[in-house]
Amino acid sequence: MLRNIGSPPVVSGWFFKFKVEGTSREFYVQVIDGQVSGTTEAEPVVPTIPQELPIDMALVQVTSDQVFARFLEKAPALGLTVSDPTSYDLELVHLEGKSNPIWSVVDPTTLVWLYSLDANTGEEVPNPRS
Repeated sequence: MLRNIGSPPVVSGWFFKFKVEGTSREFYVQVIDGQVSGTTEAEPVVPTIPQELPIDMALVQVTSDQVFARFLEKAPALGLTVSDPTSYDLELVHLEGKSNPIWSVVDPTTLVWLYSLDANTGEEVPNPRS
């Protein structure tokens, strides 16, 4: 979503993406402090490969707070000094060919992938988009 809005948002929040199977149009909802703050529609120019699948929330056993905690532990080994792990962006995605959804930590300024966990098992995994 950061690519769609052009730069990092000024207020921390979550983007939720909704899509009807078989269509390319995506509907985004931004939530800040538990309140809907905006919505937008987008349509990718080129299909995402690998294809993003619907997320079965029963497969998501690792919370965003747990992802941040694990990232904070791993940061020194990644050469990062992290004062506030929540200043990084999280992505939860289930990609075609992956058995479970995957959490990823992304630098919001550079959009560089930093760290990923299997959202079901909690295992550290490589960048799911590479």
